[in-house]
Amino acid sequence: MAPAKGGDALTVEPTEEKTPPADCDVCDEAMDLHHNATCAFCGRVFHLTWDTRLEIRDCGRFDIDDQSLALYFTCNRCVESGPQRPAQPF
Repeated sequence: MAPAKGGDALTVEPTEEKTPPADCDVCDEAMDLHHNATCAFCGRVFHLTWDTRLEIRDCGRFDIDDQSLALYFTCNRCVESGPQRPAQPF
């Protein structure tokens, strides 16, 4: 929901519902709307648990760039292929 513009009273208008991404590019299983990430190296969308209390598959990991201290995500396929630098600049 987003606040409506104009007028004195704050009214809320519904926003467009988002749909989850297609199947995971790493394991080919369905994903939900909230527990996924995009690989900084190859652009694959994959399962990544944001809440470790939930039993959701992780098909990648969080990483931190040593120079910029930026958080980025790496899919398991890129992790297995060896050390790399993210394709996207921070």
